[in-house]
Amino acid sequence: LKKLGWTTQNRMMTFLVRVKTLPYAKIIGKFGMKRLNDQKEKRIINKYKTEVLFFSPFNNAESGFTIYDEDFMKYKSFTNNNVILVDGIKVWAKSNGTLSIGNIDYCSEEKFMGVIEHLKLIARKMGLNQLLLQFSPNTFQAKYLLNHYEPIMGSAIIFKPFSTSIPLDKILFSNADIDTF
Repeated sequence: LKKLGWTTQNRMMTFLVRVKTLPYAKIIGKFGMKRLNDQKEKRIINKYKTEVLFFSPFNNAESGFTIYDEDFMKYKSFTNNNVILVDGIKVWAKSNGTLSIGNIDYCSEEKFMGVIEHLKLIARKMGLNQLLLQFSPNTFQAKYLLNHYEPIMGSAIIFKPFSTSIPLDKILFSNADIDTF
């Protein structure tokens, strides 16, 4: 990567939040009933789904961030993710063996942890035994989660800097910014 001019600035902080349930979504998938389980998951998510656009919660942090505009959301629509409303807070989520959280709108730590608890209930209903959250270390989400959970090493944050005028440590990312989300 260095030969091509790329640089690794940092790593995402990944949090795997355990949900107390049997991972029956995975078990059902092994018996060839994945489609049936997908329909169940869709019914559960649809109860929380909102058509309100999800704008980046990082736009108040005086940092660089990915712009979640209508075109970006269309680009991301191929991965079957949804913006849901949990306790009045927008959450960008998808299920793929875990309840993977792309981003969570800005809120207080108390409200944020309430949303995490509610997401655990949603995951339990879906038969998913963990939440996956991934954020840049200097985001409010990572700071809140660090107070309650132990992170594991996440995806590398890799840049091709075209200019030195933008401090790379000021650019914030979440799981939603990864191509496969």
